[in-house]
Amino acid sequence: MLKKETGKTAQDFIKSRVLELAENLLLTTKEPIHQIAEKLGFEQPSSFTKFIKTHLGLSPMDFRRQHLV
Repeated sequence: MLKKETGKTAQDFIKSRVLELAENLLLTTKEPIHQIAEKLGFEQPSSFTKFIKTHLGLSPMDFRRQHLV
């Protein structure tokens, strides 16, 4: 049903939503990366870093720095 409505699989939909939330938290808070990772359900901050780097091409810190100039 979700794929029919959104064109995305459930997994892709969840990943895009997590990415959206991560971007928002990185840009609108000063929370440490490990707290954002935990808040979004990542067991290890390194998993969060890998997820962000894979989807955005930057580490969470670099993403934050680049967009807060």
